[in-house]
Amino acid sequence: SAYWYCSGCEKYFSDAEGTTEIAENSWTIPATGHIWGEPTWTWNGLTAAAATFTCGRNSAHTETVEAVVSNTDTAGQYSYTATVIHHGETFTDVKTVSRVCKITWKDSDGSVIDTTVVEYGTVPTHAEPEGTTANEYRYVFAGWSPAIAEATKDAVYTATYAMERVGPLSDSISVSMNTPHAVVVMGPQNALPGATVSLNIRPDRGFSVWIVRVITEDGKAIPVEQNENGNYAVVLTMNGVKVEINLQESYLNCSRDEHCPLSEIEGLDPSAWYHDGLHFALTAGLLGDLTDDSPVPGEAVSRAMFITTLWHLENRPVTDNDLTFQDVKPGRKYTEAVRWAANAGIVNGYSAESFGPDDPLNREQMAAFLYRYAVYKTFGTAAVDTDVLSRFKDLEDVGNWARTAFAWLVEEGVICGISENELGPRALATKAQAATMLVRFWKKFEDAMPLPEE
Repeated sequence: SAYWYCSGCEKYFSDAEGTTEIAENSWTIPATGHIWGEPTWTWNGLTAAAATFTCGRNSAHTETVEAVVSNTDTAGQYSYTATVIHHGETFTDVKTVSRVCKITWKDSDGSVIDTTVVEYGTVPTHAEPEGTTANEYRYVFAGWSPAIAEATKDAVYTATYAMERVGPLSDSISVSMNTPHAVVVMGPQNALPGATVSLNIRPDRGFSVWIVRVITEDGKAIPVEQNENGNYAVVLTMNGVKVEINLQESYLNCSRDEHCPLSEIEGLDPSAWYHDGLHFALTAGLLGDLTDDSPVPGEAVSRAMFITTLWHLENRPVTDNDLTFQDVKPGRKYTEAVRWAANAGIVNGYSAESFGPDDPLNREQMAAFLYRYAVYKTFGTAAVDTDVLSRFKDLEDVGNWARTAFAWLVEEGVICGISENELGPRALATKAQAATMLVRFWKKFEDAMPLPEE
């Protein structure tokens, strides 16, 4: 409130005329004090916490109080309670941690060996998976990756293997690979310590050698050279050496220029969104009929073309069942593919007499064909929950006969939709979409689907 001061009489007045004298400081408004609400909590792990209080009248005024943390062990979980006393009032915050952790054990190809549940804070264990023998090599279990640690959250452990030659080599060379998609041939067989051994690494189609490391048994790295033939030269030591080979899909280090296999086919763009799937599919020989004649990625796929590609993935099996479709003529390049697919229950046709081989394939037909192929391959299609499709706004456009197929393919990550919330069931399937979907399908189940023969 206003006041006036007279320098002559040294008095204070409430009016400008100086008629009403007031006491000094009588105009002072007493402080209203802070208003403290609920605090903001900050946790440092599970053993330390602090509460920060902010004044409701002035947010610039804050007070932080370190909390006392206590814990209790109740059924199914641990509870951690942080407590502070602020101006005589007690405040608490609680964090809970499940007492059990889910542990997933996978083989080197990504398939799930087992799933176990362990108590929080314990070290999980699992029986060692059995190795295999193939192409004159034995794959021996070498440990879990990452190294098994105390369980504080859900975790995934993947089996790794050391590859050993079944036949004798004068001095031991152990070979380990991050994926089984290669064969390694070593020689000469009579090499002695100090001699150079050649490693001929033969990746499967669609894969390339990424890293080759050579280590002595006492952990020292030694040089490895690649000669003009592409072989790797390794010098044997008295105690033998360990060769670590990392392979990767060849598209991962593609320059996406004139050296890319897509650049060799008119109409394909190495820089387009479909590059990774088509590059891998072309180099691995997955696509078959999809790259014949007209490989334009945006072009529609015919029904016969897609079935012929599945037939190619299956290594073109021969069947002798009668073909009732009158529009599938003998001697066409798709005739035996459609015969096989009909016998396998993958296609039913528009009717018993009509298949429509040259009709463009839409996305729900493609989903149905691929799902039935998965059923034919017994890829775990029994339990399908169609609720997974509820996020797609065009669900009502999906025929009832195709919903189970879409649900399974979405759940397995094979189909993602034409947008985040659209399946596009009636849209025509393009060659790029079909190729990308087939690559996802193959990579999902590659352990049960050897690459097609050339």
